[in-house]
Amino acid sequence: MVVNNIKEKSTLSRLSRTCKKYYLLIAPLLYKRISVAAMFHAHIGKLIRTLEPHLSIQQRKQLKKEGTYKGQKDIYPSDLRPDEKPICANHVHQLVIGSVQADNVEILESCFVTESMAKRIAKLEKLQALSLDLGYRDYQSLYGIKNLKHLALQAYIQTNILHSLLLNSRSTLRSLNLNTNSLDFFNHLNQIVIAAEQDTDNQHYFTALKSLTIQVSNLDSTSIRSLMRATNFAGLQELHIELLPESSSVFFQQLTDLFSTASTSDLEVRLRNLKIDMRTSGYNVTESQQKAVTETKSSFLNSFDTLKSLELFDYGQYPLEISENPGLPNSLVQAILQHKGLERLSISYNGIIGGYQLPYLTPSTIGSLIDNLPLLREIDIAPEEHDLDQLGSVLSRASNIERIVFSCTSSWASHIRTDDPTKPLLHSVLKGFLCRSHSGDVGQLKWEEICKLRLVTVNCQIYEIASKFGKGGKGIGKPEKFTVPGNPKREVMFRNITGTGPATLHVGFDPTFQWVEKVSKDLD
Repeated sequence: MVVNNIKEKSTLSRLSRTCKKYYLLIAPLLYKRISVAAMFHAHIGKLIRTLEPHLSIQQRKQLKKEGTYKGQKDIYPSDLRPDEKPICANHVHQLVIGSVQADNVEILESCFVTESMAKRIAKLEKLQALSLDLGYRDYQSLYGIKNLKHLALQAYIQTNILHSLLLNSRSTLRSLNLNTNSLDFFNHLNQIVIAAEQDTDNQHYFTALKSLTIQVSNLDSTSIRSLMRATNFAGLQELHIELLPESSSVFFQQLTDLFSTASTSDLEVRLRNLKIDMRTSGYNVTESQQKAVTETKSSFLNSFDTLKSLELFDYGQYPLEISENPGLPNSLVQAILQHKGLERLSISYNGIIGGYQLPYLTPSTIGSLIDNLPLLREIDIAPEEHDLDQLGSVLSRASNIERIVFSCTSSWASHIRTDDPTKPLLHSVLKGFLCRSHSGDVGQLKWEEICKLRLVTVNCQIYEIASKFGKGGKGIGKPEKFTVPGNPKREVMFRNITGTGPATLHVGFDPTFQWVEKVSKDLD
């Protein structure tokens, strides 16, 4: 349906006001999600305006005692009783804060919880997805929540909430996201399940789990065994392994043993999406310890070949005093190339540690990845910039590429910059694709006929590429033309669309609502 593809809420709102028929059609989409935050006083007005349409008259009057906003009027719906809930509140299925009574809520995300909020959350009968930052707190009222399909928890102490929620939803959980200081609660879970069930020898506890994300600061061998016992790692479709301690090498070795013997033990490896944080947490981690952990991660990646999406985050930053760029080791390159079906590859960085530098990828390494992964549609790398023409030529060999992302490039990190350090890299890519084929053709080239590339991102600046553009809009830059030097018939247009990204108004939340969007697709 067309309306399902309209993403801007303002557009839906205008369309809903054209006639009653359209309002009835669009209202469920328009009021599906409430997302508010008031971390600062200036946000209170927007919070109240967002909540008001979903509240009864009594609740509105009570809310007005707590705070007001400029232009607020004492006008209330004439067709509602004082305690009656408005019709639009019935359409709310997703709540990002937890401050309003909405009985139909299926998805709830909150970066803080109070005792009163916890009690309300526990009463949500239709709740299927829950994301909470518990910090150092424990709320007994949450212990009884059960049959969740998606759970994301951030907790810095071992509380009963962790194993209560996991135990109560172990047969229904499809995705689990854990950020905690240790996995000791898995040991207790192991004991409880064994005591409750007779035959658990060949069955994992989380029987429906398809996606797992873990970040933990302490990881011992007992917790690793309990985690492996609870989770069918070979049956996962998505696995995100965030920052783990040096002891995680044991964990990766067990994963390697499991995946490498899958074919001989009648296990089907279903993993399609993998993210590994290549760093190692902890104090005084030596270079040899870091190297050992990296090798076990490479071995794990080399033990199967089913991935479609791979992200290796923050690999191999090395000290400035080392003059030679170590690049990407051949063992890791070969492990990546095991996965011939890769459509997305990311070897990315969020920044550079003081006193360190990145192992920028050489054109030959990039070429090896491009040539042996023919299905790649997106690549995210930090390339060497010594020869931009060669870099553009190598990237142009990717016949199915739709998006190229350059992160933390050396020109961006340099103290000596050009006026716009993103343009040289962008131009090298455009030149490479414009020159890669039809060398004898002197006619006009149409970009859409020679490649599939539509987006290039250079250090957070996003450029859209096309033969020509229609009318621009809010946040879209003025179109510019790139022409191959000496060949004016080889040209293409590009424009900066960075400004079309989501605003970071919702303090404390991912402005793209990535977790909410992901789980809502599974529940729809």
